[in-house]
Amino acid sequence: MRKPIHTIQVETDSELEIEKLLRDAYLNIPSEIEQQNTEEDLFAIRLYIMEYVVGLLPEVRSESAPPRWKSPRYEIKIELGIKYFSICFNGHRKIFNW
Repeated sequence: MRKPIHTIQVETDSELEIEKLLRDAYLNIPSEIEQQNTEEDLFAIRLYIMEYVVGLLPEVRSESAPPRWKSPRYEIKIELGIKYFSICFNGHRKIFNW
């Protein structure tokens, strides 16, 4: 597999924080990736990521059902490269090429 240019890692115990943490992480995308992709590509990447995470959330929630007194742990790792990116959400991985 190709080596990523940039990696975004988000870890939280709160479902409500996932979107905010990902939005903050997008602000730190290196210029090399911004130069290699159009604004439309970058916007599409964000949409794919949010759709993938939101779509998997119920499954991840049920798989990692902790005791009632403990919050589940959500870990998201996004690797950005030239013309591809991958998402790993609590062990569920998907690679997107364009």
